[in-house]
Amino acid sequence: MSNLKFFYPEGHEKHFQYGHPERPDRVEAIKKTLFDEGLLNNGRLLNPIHISESIKNNIHNPALYKHLENLSFSNRNQDSETFLTKLSYQLALNSAGGAASVAKYIHENDSKGFALCRPPGHHATPNQAMGFCLINNIAIAAEYLIQDKGLKKVAIIDLDVHHGNGTQDIFYNRSDVFFFSIHQSPLYPMSGYISEKGEDGGNGYTMNIPLPPYSGDKARIDSLEKLILPALSKYSPEIVYICTPIGFYTVK
Repeated sequence: MSNLKFFYPEGHEKHFQYGHPERPDRVEAIKKTLFDEGLLNNGRLLNPIHISESIKNNIHNPALYKHLENLSFSNRNQDSETFLTKLSYQLALNSAGGAASVAKYIHENDSKGFALCRPPGHHATPNQAMGFCLINNIAIAAEYLIQDKGLKKVAIIDLDVHHGNGTQDIFYNRSDVFFFSIHQSPLYPMSGYISEKGEDGGNGYTMNIPLPPYSGDKARIDSLEKLILPALSKYSPEIVYICTPIGFYTVK
């Protein structure tokens, strides 16, 4: 792990609402652990990169960006779960740029990377911010490599206890991104059924593994080894993103 590169969302503490469970402490706890384990130092930190309009608009409807910008400017919430402050929109863009920065570095170097992304993103759909999420960071990172670097096959493995409905929706009709998800079911956002496998050109490039509550580590490991890894091997992606509740880990 000595060559692991990181993105840390500078200023993310300004995205904060008192009493809300999506809070700065989550990122800071991860950052402290990485420092304590000797995995993180300033020499390994990456800065966010600019995301082109073409990439942004292939992930979210342009109207969503304007909507989020307006909400942020007026310090209004998207809904009861998804809040914005005056700096939230810019922080969300920075987080997406950081995700793309990690993707870029991994593509250009024989390395691994971890992006701590806040505000989070995997529930953000093409047209809606929801579930604490504003801009879909991991989808932006995948689209960056596809558009700017010419990748043809990208895999995303979502290990969050909640189904990554936004990421699934974004790539549901595409074969250049294979989306895998292991998640608890039933649970918010009440999606991610086995029957959801993609549509049109994306048919067969979505795999959902919904698990009942308290399934435990063995069920998740078995799902990875017996279902996801064989499909991943057959798909043969050029890069793999492993999505966690705060950010993602990237390997070639």
